[in-house]
Amino acid sequence: MSFTRFANLSLDTLWAVTLVGLITIFVWITSPDLVDKVDQYFRHIYLYDQADRYLLILEKHEQTNDHEETSTDLINLLVDLEEI
Repeated sequence: MSFTRFANLSLDTLWAVTLVGLITIFVWITSPDLVDKVDQYFRHIYLYDQADRYLLILEKHEQTNDHEETSTDLINLLVDLEEI
């Protein structure tokens, strides 16, 4: 790869990042309701669903008192949380 090609590719990448940044700022300022919806979506997926899953595991353990199954469920939850 020649220096000129590398420089042009770097400049194109810089323009693309700048354009994405400007679009993000524009959407952030002009559409706070859209930003709020996206925020709530990600909170629901990554925070609330996992907390609900944990509470379901505890409720199930109180009903069945099966330590092995509860341990397996908690380990699976932990693995999923590590991926997040």
